[in-house]
Amino acid sequence: YDCLTGVPDTQKSVGFEKGCVLYNIGALYTQIACRQDRTTHEGVVQAIVNFEKAAGAFQYLENRFSSAPSQDMQQQTLSMLVSLMLAQAQECVLEGWLLAGSKDGLSNCCHVAGEAARVAEKYKQTHEKMCQEPTKSYLPFSWLSMAESKYHFYRGLAHFYVAAALLDQKDSGDVTRLRQMFETILLDSATRDENNGLKLPTTEEERRCIGKAHLREAVINHEESLRIHNLCKQLRRIDTFRDILHKTHERALNRFSALEEEDDFSESLIASDIVAQTEHDSSAVLPDFSKVKVVDIFWRL
Repeated sequence: YDCLTGVPDTQKSVGFEKGCVLYNIGALYTQIACRQDRTTHEGVVQAIVNFEKAAGAFQYLENRFSSAPSQDMQQQTLSMLVSLMLAQAQECVLEGWLLAGSKDGLSNCCHVAGEAARVAEKYKQTHEKMCQEPTKSYLPFSWLSMAESKYHFYRGLAHFYVAAALLDQKDSGDVTRLRQMFETILLDSATRDENNGLKLPTTEEERRCIGKAHLREAVINHEESLRIHNLCKQLRRIDTFRDILHKTHERALNRFSALEEEDDFSESLIASDIVAQTEHDSSAVLPDFSKVKVVDIFWRL
């Protein structure tokens, strides 16, 4: 039976039966990952491990099964599932970093921004695969909406932490650390000139202007995430996710509003894109069939 439509599919092939078993194993890994307590470090680690194993199972099928009769085992669908599993694993990597609690310092904020940008990047890749036919017609609308909403959410989060690094940290005036930040976390900052405001900020006013630009970008992305979420009837029922979207949007908006001045006639700057960086880039863990010796129950067929 197809995992989403419930339509039965048959094929007189032992290979297809084996593929279905492995597909179910991959699905089981996703359930194990989702059942972990991600409020603990061990739970986050186990969630990452199981999402990566699920991605490995689907990737193995993608590389070796090309004529499955069901849509859920078509190569385009499997490729999308691999991308989705890795995006969720990367999301857990960020959660693990935030679980330790917020730490002060320019470098810490930049690291969180890079991690959030990497999560956004992976959800963007997932959404692009979801939008390709025939996968788009096959998937529920809520899947596409969730992936796109999370892309904008984490993109906004990345910009928020860059703004926090410039505006709220005690070492934000350290020129050496600022230069390192601009060279590593802000995309193409080395090639920009002062006309678009991406030169190295040496004064508090310059840091305020650039931080404000990133806050504006954070607010825009959080608003877009909320808009996409509200357009989907199924997503509106997920109260926890909706509350998170509202709180992060309110936090960014309040911080941005606090910087608004009635007589501020300075030119609006364009926030630079943020380079995706991570301590652990999620990758598929392919199943190792040589670890356990078994007798193939299909060998006589």
